[in-house]
Amino acid sequence: MKEESSVIFAARDIVKTFSYPEKVELLKGVSLYVSRGESVSITGPSGSGKSTILSILGTLDKADSGKLFLFGKSLPKRNFSKIRNKNIGFIYQNHNLLDEYTVMENLLIKAQIGRRSISKNSEAYTLALSLLEGMNLLHRKDFTTKLLSGGEKARVSIARAFMNDPEIILADEPTGNLDEEAAALVQDLLLETCKELNKSLIVVTHNLPFARQCDRGYSILDGNLTEN
Repeated sequence: MKEESSVIFAARDIVKTFSYPEKVELLKGVSLYVSRGESVSITGPSGSGKSTILSILGTLDKADSGKLFLFGKSLPKRNFSKIRNKNIGFIYQNHNLLDEYTVMENLLIKAQIGRRSISKNSEAYTLALSLLEGMNLLHRKDFTTKLLSGGEKARVSIARAFMNDPEIILADEPTGNLDEEAAALVQDLLLETCKELNKSLIVVTHNLPFARQCDRGYSILDGNLTEN
């Protein structure tokens, strides 16, 4: 494990076992790290535990053992919800957007959860406009998300992940449901935005060309995570 001041987020010796319908040790003491502004990919076959790793890193699931570190300090479990809202941005394969809400409302609701003002003169509103412009979606801001294409929904999901200015972006197969052209646009926008805003990215993907564009990569097989 790299131990430097540049490391912003790390996992050490993460173990996860499922006991039903039969006992499976899915993660066998995996460790990884990501530095500020760095992009890291995790690849591996279906069912290997990639999404489970991401859920544990995002504090959405609990490991049987092991520790998570943010800014070099072990994460206190009692503050997981606060950490998720402030420090981590999520991008999901199925986007997890509110279909009856507009694109702008989908971004601003993230700020509301963080108890920030969303008035038209607010910092959050200005940030939302800037993010949508960066995603080439400003002309769609008043559309309900159910009217968007798959690629547009993916870009809204990316913009939303940056709304509370998190240090870390976790992306679970962000291009998994897209055609080749839309996937290429989404992955380029995600990597470029992370670099521009100096955010750390951990992405789970089956898309090997996407994985190779990241600064570093890990692969998982038989419960073991190996840096490529």
